[in-house]
Formats: sequence, structure tokens, C-alpha cells
Amino acid sequence: MTNEVSGASEMPNEVSVMTSTASSMDDSLVISPSGSVVTTRIMTWQDIVDKANGLRIGPIYRNAIVQAEYEENKRLVAATYARYSDYIKVKMLDWIPIANATRCLIEARRTRKSKLKRLTINSYPYYLEDGITHMVLWSVKPMTHEEIEKTVRRQLRRVMKTPMDDGKELAFYVNRREHQSILDLWHAQVFVKFA
Repeated sequence: MTNEVSGASEMPNEVSVMTSTASSMDDSLVISPSGSVVTTRIMTWQDIVDKANGLRIGPIYRNAIVQAEYEENKRLVAATYARYSDYIKVKMLDWIPIANATRCLIEARRTRKSKLKRLTINSYPYYLEDGITHMVLWSVKPMTHEEIEKTVRRQLRRVMKTPMDDGKELAFYVNRREHQSILDLWHAQVFVKFA
């Protein structure tokens, strides 16, 4: 068990290669037409384990197709919600949407039925080898390593319709702040590998 941290196989032609001599990993990084960094290299389970164990500092990326879908979703959400975190709270944590009369945007409001934490399949997963499922653990407050592991193991059956057993490996991590795309809602990257 490690304590930290699939997209389509075709890459669009409209990407430019980033030049770097830092490592062979960097040769797989490209700039998409929107200016986002994406990867052409499928990440392995060992890449994830290395990230979870602090042996890999930089982020793990999406491929260009999934990144474009993510950016389009963020663009659409920005037209409706006050913050992307409000959208996540409504969609993933069952908070209720409330119209902000001043700015005409939706904000999330907690109710007694709202969840404070929840494990979900990542709608815009990193570019991973087959057999790895990428999930996100959302929480309204930061969680410890022990809390993350306990919550993931408890909620995995609901999310994937299967318990965490001997045939699966688990790894998770929280991205460094400079690598987070949603800054105002705590979340951890969670990965399960099926044997």
C-alpha cells in the first residue's frame, strides 16, 4: 500500500513537443493548442507508486483528448457556477445549488443530506495503462493518510461495485498545490490496479 500520488490511445496532431533534457519522461510532454501540458506517454503503475512514495515530484498528466474535454467542461461550468468547487460540491457531494442574486451564478449550499467526503471515478483521468482506475476522493476538509485509506476502502465497494481485496493494489496522493487544478476544495488522487 502506498500513501501518495484511461484515456484514449490516439493523440491529436495539434501539439508541440516541449524540449527538455531533465529526463526521458519530459520527452513525452507536449503543449496542447490551449496551452496546457499533456502527455503522449501512458503512465504505468510504477509511475503512480513512485509518485505516491514521493520519488516523483512533478505531476502525472492527461492525454490531449481528455485534457481538452476537461477544459471544455471547466469553461461551461464557469458560465454557470461561481467557482468550480461549487460545481463539484453539487455534482459529487450532493450539495444544493443556490443562485447568487448578485452575480447570477450558482453557489453550493450544504444541507443535512450533503456529503462531507466522497470517492468518485475521475471523469477526466490521467493517461494510464489498462487495468488502473483513477478516482478522486473529495472532502470539505483535509484528511490524514489513515483517514484517506479508511474512507477509500469503505467507499470502494459503492464506487466500483467491488471490495478492496487481495486482487487489487491501492495508491493515493495529494497533488502539490502548484499542480492542483481545483485549489479551494481538498481532494486526493486515488488509483486502484486490478491484478
